[in-house]
Amino acid sequence: MTVILISSKPMALQNAIDVFETSATVEAEYGDVLVLGTEEFPVLAHHGNNSHRPCPCTVDNVVSPPACIGLSHLDLDSLGGVLALLGRKPEAVSFWKLAAFVDINGPHKLGAAGAGALDVARLQAWWAWSETHRVFAPRDGSCVDITTQVEEAEGALCAILNNDPDLLEAGRVWAAREAQLEVESFVDGYLSNNVRPGVLLRVSEMFVNHLYTHGFESFDAVVALNTKTGSITLSYASPTFDQSACGVVQTFWGPLAGGHRGIAGSPRDMKCSLSDARELVEMVRKSGY
Repeated sequence: MTVILISSKPMALQNAIDVFETSATVEAEYGDVLVLGTEEFPVLAHHGNNSHRPCPCTVDNVVSPPACIGLSHLDLDSLGGVLALLGRKPEAVSFWKLAAFVDINGPHKLGAAGAGALDVARLQAWWAWSETHRVFAPRDGSCVDITTQVEEAEGALCAILNNDPDLLEAGRVWAAREAQLEVESFVDGYLSNNVRPGVLLRVSEMFVNHLYTHGFESFDAVVALNTKTGSITLSYASPTFDQSACGVVQTFWGPLAGGHRGIAGSPRDMKCSLSDARELVEMVRKSGY
């Protein structure tokens, strides 16, 4: 049986997976630091320096699973990669294509994905389920076994892909609550002056970086403080050539911060405050990036 481990510290994860004869990693990326498994398995990483690689959730199932899989975080994309390494990823090409699109471009681009109504409903059902089943790496950097949690997530995902009516209904209810979340998470908004981007500051225990509008105004970027994890995420609705969320957060926090051009966050083991979020907002506004 494959053991699945998670850690917010790259060296802790590397040391833990090195004990096993065979190992693989999925998005074990910590800024520019990448933890790798044994060489017979594909590199499932696509942030920062690895952005040319495909999303883990789009890879094919392997024949022989590794003894251990290491992660830095668990979301739909990384879950798809884990299931592929286990040889158990469900056959749902259009759904995984949508999951990859949203992972790279952000949930706010869902309408531009060209996805069918059923796949959108399935994705919303997943978001609804995962909202109450979060899995986080310990803040102290220790490495823990999340095999059971991954199996639970696999069960929920398979039920959703089999069109479980209760889970799909929960997704519809979740989507309706998003409008309320927009209002409740709003803290401040700074409109664009055509030189510097407009930035929304949000605070919530939920993911809110897909909420780029407030009232009748649209903004270029969102800086969000997650009160549950203490993380800060910067995202751009449609990053221009000069904008890179990953570049901004690494300038602000250093190389252990990271992510994509369109969305990136604070170092995985850092506990941030509202004042940190306001400082990042000011950096984005003043720099123009």
